[in-house]
Amino acid sequence: MTMKQVKKMQIEIAPRQRMAETGSSLLRSIQNNEMPLMDLLVREAVQNSLDAALDGEGHIQVDFSIRHFNPAKLAEHFDGIRDRLKELYNRNSYRLLEIRDTNTTGLTGPLQEADLKSSSYGNLIKLVYHIGMPQKKEGAGGSWGLGKTVYYRAGIGLVIYYSRVFENGKYQSRLAACLVEDEESDRTLLANMGNHRGIAWWGRKLADGHSTIPLTDEEEILKILSALGAKPFEYGQTGTSVIIPFLKDNLRPVQWGTDFDGIAGSTASPWWTYDDSDYIKIALQKWYAPRLMNEKYRHGRWLRATVNGEVLTYGKFLPAFRIVQKLYNSIPATSGREGEMNDVDLQASIHVSQINLRNVLADGSVAGWMAFGRFPESDLKMLPPDNNPSPFVQIYGREFNGDSNPPIICFTRKPGMIVGYESSGKWTDGISRTAKNEFIIGIFVANSSNRLKDGYQKEGSGDYPLEEYIRGCEKADHASWQDWAPNGRRNPLIIERIQRQVAKNIESRYRSIPESAPPAKHAILGRMLARAILPPEGFGRLGIVQKTDKGGRQASGIPRGTAPVLSQVTPPVYDNGLAKISFKLYSGKMSNLLELKLGAAAEGGNIDAFTWEQADRGTGTPFPAKIIRFELTSADKGEPVRAVWNVLDGPTVAGKTLLEEPLRAPISREAVGIRLLGEKNRTYKGTIWIKPEDPMIRLHLSIEPIPEEDMA
Repeated sequence: MTMKQVKKMQIEIAPRQRMAETGSSLLRSIQNNEMPLMDLLVREAVQNSLDAALDGEGHIQVDFSIRHFNPAKLAEHFDGIRDRLKELYNRNSYRLLEIRDTNTTGLTGPLQEADLKSSSYGNLIKLVYHIGMPQKKEGAGGSWGLGKTVYYRAGIGLVIYYSRVFENGKYQSRLAACLVEDEESDRTLLANMGNHRGIAWWGRKLADGHSTIPLTDEEEILKILSALGAKPFEYGQTGTSVIIPFLKDNLRPVQWGTDFDGIAGSTASPWWTYDDSDYIKIALQKWYAPRLMNEKYRHGRWLRATVNGEVLTYGKFLPAFRIVQKLYNSIPATSGREGEMNDVDLQASIHVSQINLRNVLADGSVAGWMAFGRFPESDLKMLPPDNNPSPFVQIYGREFNGDSNPPIICFTRKPGMIVGYESSGKWTDGISRTAKNEFIIGIFVANSSNRLKDGYQKEGSGDYPLEEYIRGCEKADHASWQDWAPNGRRNPLIIERIQRQVAKNIESRYRSIPESAPPAKHAILGRMLARAILPPEGFGRLGIVQKTDKGGRQASGIPRGTAPVLSQVTPPVYDNGLAKISFKLYSGKMSNLLELKLGAAAEGGNIDAFTWEQADRGTGTPFPAKIIRFELTSADKGEPVRAVWNVLDGPTVAGKTLLEEPLRAPISREAVGIRLLGEKNRTYKGTIWIKPEDPMIRLHLSIEPIPEEDMA
C-alpha cells in the first residue's frame, strides 16, 4: 500500500462551550512546579497501571521504552493535521515514550457514552475522553482525575492510547488519539481549523458526522503501531500502551540550582540526571520502592518494571530505596505491633511503632505504623568500594548542606506509592538531627482497613475507611497529605495527629543518643542555630520580639505603649516559593523612624541578619532569606496612607508614610530589613513577602525604634 492509500484516523475537534476546559487550562491543571515533570509522569503512569490490575496474585508488568520514529509516516494517519505535523516537525526522526502495562484490564468499558447502561463509565471513557473523573475503586491512586494531563505536557500534546481488553467473552483491540494543546500558541496543530479550544480526538467517526470512537479494526491498528515502532499485544494478553510522540528533552532536572528545600548543590549533578532512561529507573525506585520487585507486597499484585528492556531488579536499586523497601516489609514481619528486627544486610536495627489516635477511628486506635532506623554510611553503601552518594542525593538530587543530618520521612497508603519524602516540617518536627555519618530514615504506612467513627464519615458513605479519607487528603499531584472534613463539618485532623506521633516515636527512641560535635569551622553556627522547626514549603514560625510581662512593661524593660510592637502575625501563605505574612504594627512613642528586620532563632536569643553575616560575631555567611516586597497601610485614625516597596522597582509612596531604601546585609547585599518613617502612637497594617533560602533555619521578624538624633 502506498503512502497516499493510508487510511487516516478521522478527527473530532472539541467545540467551544460554556464551562468547558480549554487545552491551555488543562495543561496548567496540576500546579506542581517543584517536582520534575518526569517524576510526575512516572508516578501517574504507574499508578494508572496499578489501578487497572487484574485480580489475583503475581505481578503487574510496566515497560517504559524510549525510541525514535519517523514523523512523516505517523502524520499520514492523522486527518486534519497531517500537513501541519509535516510542516512543524520536518526532521527524519523524533523521540517517543511508550508506557505499556500487562496483567491489567486494559481500557475497558463502552466505546461511547450512548452505550452506557449505568454510571460506570469504564477506563476508556475516563482516560481518553473525559477529565476530572477519578477512580472510584477502593485503594486506587487517583482521587481527582487530573493526573493524566501530565501526558500532554510531556510532548507536543499528542497522545496515542492503544489497549487490548477481554469483555463479553472475547478479546478486542482499541486505539484512539487525543490532543491537548495551548490554543493560543502559534505552533498549534489545529491552526486554521475554526474556533477550537485546543482539544481534539482521532478514531472512527460515528454516524452523527462529528463524534469519534476508538478504532477496533485490527489491520488499521497494526499500521499505526508500525509507524510508531510499537508491537501489538499477544494473544491472551490484556493491557494498555500510552504512547507520547515528540517527547520533550527537558523533562528531567539536568542542572540543579544551588538550593532546593535546604539541600545545597554539589559540584556535579547525579549520574542519573543526564539520561532519560536512567532517570526513569531511579524515579521508579524512588516513588514505588514499597511495591517494585517486592513479592511481599500485601495489597494485591506487586510491580515489575523494565526500562528499554532492562529489568529493574532489587539488586539494582540505589541503597536508600532498598532500605525503604526493607522498612516497608518490616511492618508485617512484626505483625504490625511494636517491635525491633534485624536484617542480615544492615548494621542498624529497624524499629516498628504503632501510631495510635484516640476518639476518631472505629476499629481500634491504630492509624498506621512507623518503621524506621538510624543507618550508618556502611548500610547506605557510601564507603569504598561502593562510594554511593548520600540518601539526600539519591532522594533530592543533591547533598545536604549542614553539620548534622535531618531525618528523612516518607509516607504511603494502600497503592504502595511514596507520596513524599520530608526532611523538614510537621513530619520531622521534634526529631533530633544525627551526625554527618548517620541517617534516620523512616516510612509511615497507613492502616487502610480501619474506619472513621460515625461523626467524621462522609455523608452517605456508610463505612468510611481510613484509606479513603487519606486518599481525599491528597492533592491532584499526590505529592502531600492535607487534612479535610469529609462531611463538610468536622475535620478529624488525622494527618496532623499522625505527624506528631511519628516525630514523637522516633525522637523517644533516639533521644539519649548524643550527636557528634560539628566541625570546628562551623562551631559558631552550630551554637547559634536552634533546631529547625519548619514546614516543607520552606518558611518557619515568626518570633515576635517584644513581650509584655505582668507588670505592664515590655520584656526589654521599656514601659508598655512606648516601644513599637508587632502583633497578630498570621501564618505564612506560600506562593511561587515566597512566604506572605500579614501583621499589625504599633509604631510606639519613641521615634518616627523604625527598622523592621529579618533574623534567625538561635539558642541564646535571636540573631539579626546583619550580625549573622559578620565574621567575628556571626557566621560570615550570607543570610538564608531576603525580603521581596513590603506593603504598609493605615489601620486606625489619621490620614489614610499606603506605601509599597518592591525589590526591583523601589518604593512607591502615598500619603505620609515613607518606605526608605531597604537595609541590605553586608555580604549578600540582599534586602533583609526596611526603614519606616511614619507617625508616633499609630497602628498600621502590613504585609511582607519573604523568600527563604534554607528551610532548616527558623526565621523571625523584629521591630525597633531608631533614635531621632540618628535620623539625619
